[in-house]
Amino acid sequence: MKINLRQNYTYLHDQMTSIVWNEKINKENFNPIEYKFFRLFRNAYLILVTITCLLSLLTLFTPIQSIEREWNITISILQIFSFFFFIFDYVAHLITYKKHLFRKDINLTPHKSILKYIFSFSGIILLLCILSSLDVISRLGDINPEVEKVFNQMKFLNLARIVRFFAVLTIFSPFRTIFSVFKKQRKVLINVLLISLFLIVIFALVIWNAEATHLVEAQEKFLKEHSIQERWIAVYNIFKNTTFENEELKNAWLSNRNVTNENMALVAQNIDSYNNLSNGYVLTFVDALYFASITLTTIGYGDFLPHANISKIIVTINSLLALAIIAIPSGVIASEFLAATQEKVSSKKKSKEAKKEEIIKEVKHD
Repeated sequence: MKINLRQNYTYLHDQMTSIVWNEKINKENFNPIEYKFFRLFRNAYLILVTITCLLSLLTLFTPIQSIEREWNITISILQIFSFFFFIFDYVAHLITYKKHLFRKDINLTPHKSILKYIFSFSGIILLLCILSSLDVISRLGDINPEVEKVFNQMKFLNLARIVRFFAVLTIFSPFRTIFSVFKKQRKVLINVLLISLFLIVIFALVIWNAEATHLVEAQEKFLKEHSIQERWIAVYNIFKNTTFENEELKNAWLSNRNVTNENMALVAQNIDSYNNLSNGYVLTFVDALYFASITLTTIGYGDFLPHANISKIIVTINSLLALAIIAIPSGVIASEFLAATQEKVSSKKKSKEAKKEEIIKEVKHD
């Protein structure tokens, strides 16, 4: 009895591994009925994963008011299903990972295989898929508003579901070839990515500092040309939002700050031009990262412009480096994809020729 149970468990575990990891199977190892059931379960699982991944796109739609209530209820039910399905998907991958590695001639202990999977690319993506659905917990019961706010902010992790969806597409030969190319050249691509990130951060820091300094100089020049003191700007920003009961109180308020009505009138006349000086400037480190990134990728939207001389030099260098950095992964992927396609065509041709030779031999033998 124990042997039968163990055999059944091993059989189910083997089939589950093949289904979950979308592995190639040898049709000869199955009888026709088993093979049909295996394909049925595998395709059903892949369809479920696909539908669950694409469900996240439904949350982006804004329904018309007449069906808003029904729409929200439907979305809530689907999101709850997605949450629990991704938990199942994660656990299924976790418990079959050791067997999946064993079939690749990698033998690990259960504990090591669990740790390896948790920190693997697939494990991280599936974990992000679960985290992106944490907001459904608020639909199952009352939770702290602050915690709910954090859960809602995790919705941006829905991008991980798109990655999971593309992983499902490996069932199709063209997508499998593309994924194998990226996997084969991952070291080169990762190195290029790291170099790009390093350059972006360094250039962002230089540009941020240069632009901030240049803006301060431009503002000081503007204030000097219009005979305005910098502190008047700060006083004016408070002054324009303050209500005074009479003129006497207003004059007293200004007097305490060593400014006059004429000073405020002069600032009011030029404040828009002063504020417009910062248009197109990189003012924060996040803006600097964004500007360095779009420059390195040779896009450039025109929302930020280099003003300081050092910024212009950096942007020029960045653009020239981009030609080399983008060309490397593009060339590697293109050449590897071409080689993989040619190899696939060649193997198909050889298999056809081998079948023809077998048929000819059988005919001659008869």
